[in-house]
Amino acid sequence: MNSTHRTLRRKQLDSQIERLSAKMDIPPPTDGWIHAIREALGLSLAQFAVRLGLASASTAYQLEKAEVAESITIKRFRAAANVLGCDLKIALVPRPS
Repeated sequence: MNSTHRTLRRKQLDSQIERLSAKMDIPPPTDGWIHAIREALGLSLAQFAVRLGLASASTAYQLEKAEVAESITIKRFRAAANVLGCDLKIALVPRPS
């Protein structure tokens, strides 16, 4: 990739990141997004576990705790989002220099 192309691509990426950054500047709920959305939908842990195909409500609880601890896998997070009628969006947003 030549220098001109790289500079243009960087400007395009910077523009996309700027728009995204403004939307993502929302702190997560204390108990995590999964917990907050599950409760807003009126789903019990047992119902959530069944929809996710998990063995028990305690396993669903561990999944919620894994999100808060930032140890949840993307695969599990995406599955939970799907059950909750959500899309999981992941982005790398460069820090200001």
